[in-house]
Amino acid sequence: MRITEAKLTRYEEFAAKTGEYKSSISNNRMVWIVTGFVQGELRMSRGRSICTDNAKLVELTDAETGDSFGRSIYCPPKNEINFMP
Repeated sequence: MRITEAKLTRYEEFAAKTGEYKSSISNNRMVWIVTGFVQGELRMSRGRSICTDNAKLVELTDAETGDSFGRSIYCPPKNEINFMP
């Protein structure tokens, strides 16, 4: 992954910007938002989907513990192949 941005912010700002909110995370919790791109093929959830090129990854990490709160993967239009029936 080629990292394009790493930003330290409060969870409240992340939730407001993305619309992704988890009540189990304090709004004042400091988090790292790390954004990057993967060139070439990327297998996603359980190998059922493939992003053929230039997938964008956004990782949310607890700034205090280093624990991951999750990752989102976005494929550019016409680059995603979905093998789910």
